[in-house]
Amino acid sequence: ASHIGGQKEGISLFGLFVKHIVTAGGKKTLKKWMQRPLTDLGIINKRLESVKIIRENIQSFQRIKDFLKLFSMVCGVLKKLKDNAKCSYKEYQLIIKFCKLMNNLIYSKQVGEFKGLEGLKSLNVLLEMNPEIFQDVITHVEVAIDFDLSKIEDRVVINVGIDEELAHLRQTFDNLPDFLVSFKIYIYSPTWQQPCKKIYIFR
Repeated sequence: ASHIGGQKEGISLFGLFVKHIVTAGGKKTLKKWMQRPLTDLGIINKRLESVKIIRENIQSFQRIKDFLKLFSMVCGVLKKLKDNAKCSYKEYQLIIKFCKLMNNLIYSKQVGEFKGLEGLKSLNVLLEMNPEIFQDVITHVEVAIDFDLSKIEDRVVINVGIDEELAHLRQTFDNLPDFLVSFKIYIYSPTWQQPCKKIYIFR
């Protein structure tokens, strides 16, 4: 925030809370909220209560902020999966990260960390979901994908034993370099390079 004349003030209520807001619309709403003069004592008390709730839930709000960032990204990945589009190993890692964060938020609510946030209906709907759902997703993705090898090869590498046809293809392609080397040695060998004595022309 700034004073008239362009001088910056050291601290402001708006500055304290704007960093916890993710969307541009949210920042705009907060700015209007802070600048609007009030005479209604009931509304003033509600706003003071809101400030109190934010102060008591700083860490929780940070996790919610991380959740909002991941949520939009994960929605894009899920749409690609629904459309049978190709996803990178990093996008599968994103799904795991999102599921772990969801489990963390659900646990935080269960132990009473979200004080006074009962009014956030959309968030509460998500936090009432069964954490086993997210854990199942984590388990299935981690079992299916070899992330260490995927990172090295910069592509999605499926673990051995997940798909028999895929495992057969992998074995074939893994043996291909050795086969090509052997073939190269063979074609450059004296046996292969014998001069051709006859030419046959077929009509």
